[in-house]
Amino acid sequence: MKFFFLLLIPLLSYSNINPFSSDLCTGYKEGTKKEPMKWAHCCYKHDLRFWAGGTKTQRVESDLRLKSCVTKAGSTRHAKLIYAGVKLGSLSPYKLKQRRWGNAWGEKGYKKLTQEQIDKIVVYLHTTATDLNFGEIIDFIDLIKSK
Repeated sequence: MKFFFLLLIPLLSYSNINPFSSDLCTGYKEGTKKEPMKWAHCCYKHDLRFWAGGTKTQRVESDLRLKSCVTKAGSTRHAKLIYAGVKLGSLSPYKLKQRRWGNAWGEKGYKKLTQEQIDKIVVYLHTTATDLNFGEIIDFIDLIKSK
């Protein structure tokens, strides 16, 4: 019986967190004809930061990281277009519920994540299938703890 309870602890600890999902580069291509997934990883990480939420400063930083990542992946032109799309999307009064900043918590707006929320994200990422390796999870946690 103790063993069964131990298996439930991870499920209990993030029970009120919305699941993470990514559609990669929402409404935009993930790469070139030759390399169709060339900057998909950039959009995936942006979706993850978007899901977790945080302060407005973290939102701006998240968008700039997306632009930088796509540039490093090899396309300054697409980086500028994706960044412009993200900025335009943030101005739109209509938001896809599952693509809203801080969707993990089901709340609108910018606010610093609490330690409890960060802990829930850590448990969630370590116990669910994501496309992040351990080092990327650690980097992500450090990012959401900042500012």
